[in-house]
Amino acid sequence: MRKLKTVGIWVIISLILQCGLYLYLDKFFFVSETNFKTKKVENNDKNTYATAEISIPQNATNITVSYTGKYVAFYEGDKLEVINSQTSEKDTISLDKDEKISYFKWLPDRDRIMMAISKKNKQVESIKFYSYDVKIRERIEIRDNHDREVSIQLPDSKSKVDEIALSTLTSVIYVKVSHAGSRHSLYRMNIMGQTEKIKTPSYFIGSIQILNRQDKMIFEDLTKKASEVKVTGISNTFKISGAEATVLLGVDNEDKVYLGEVKNNEIVKVYYGDLETPINQWENIALSQPAAKGDIYISALGKIYVNDNMKGVVTDIRSSQGSAYKGNFLEFYNGGIASISGGKLVKVPFR
Repeated sequence: MRKLKTVGIWVIISLILQCGLYLYLDKFFFVSETNFKTKKVENNDKNTYATAEISIPQNATNITVSYTGKYVAFYEGDKLEVINSQTSEKDTISLDKDEKISYFKWLPDRDRIMMAISKKNKQVESIKFYSYDVKIRERIEIRDNHDREVSIQLPDSKSKVDEIALSTLTSVIYVKVSHAGSRHSLYRMNIMGQTEKIKTPSYFIGSIQILNRQDKMIFEDLTKKASEVKVTGISNTFKISGAEATVLLGVDNEDKVYLGEVKNNEIVKVYYGDLETPINQWENIALSQPAAKGDIYISALGKIYVNDNMKGVVTDIRSSQGSAYKGNFLEFYNGGIASISGGKLVKVPFR
């Protein structure tokens, strides 16, 4: 009886710790942009924030816009700068002397940055993870349920974080680390802040994505000349019949996965469906003109857009509706297109 009582106490303590960490992540890391009570908000792909005249330095690199397009971030030298495109307010994310940002990305559904920061300690280089809140200008370290630091130790100074995929619904994060020889390692962090190295059938990994509602990571296996797509926890390989290669394009809010059929090094057709359905039963849509992978964007609502750099037009391939932009294409954001024209940031909403 005493043993059962002891076990029961430890179960309760464990649940309290798990709930505590979830509340921490929910409040500080995956927190939404408002403090309103729960209310379903329809995502209509129409974020139309007014834009001040924002100059982008000529030496800026890794220029990216936030989920809503309200903020733009970029490296200027070793510094990570963030600018509010409505007010022109600029913020430099501060680092300690022995710290360096290995990778950063905007969260997929809110204006918040996820950062991987490298730090050398006693000749051992490690990566720690932070969330950066652009509103209060504060970075928040991700820690485990015992308030201990969460980090990944790197084998050498040439290794770095190459990509991060995360879901704010499952609070799961996958990290791709690149090594010498074009090899990669994958790590998974869960809501408890626990980190584990993921075993994959290949060390040569391309793009990664994560489902929104399930803890499954989709990744490109580059072992063979013709790339194919695989999923953690699923033995089947997702490969388009007759394609020179199969590439991963994106995942929408309903967990539909979008794959590209490659011919002559360009995508000619897009396939989409859920992971429970055989790929030969997925829906598909042919592109009017072959396109590079980087010119295709899958929105949260599952719209498929293709960019034509020569014409300066982005087209919704289902409706054939085009949206023109000025200057050099930068990237897509939820609801529009970001470009740079005359050294200035330009944002155009989808038509």
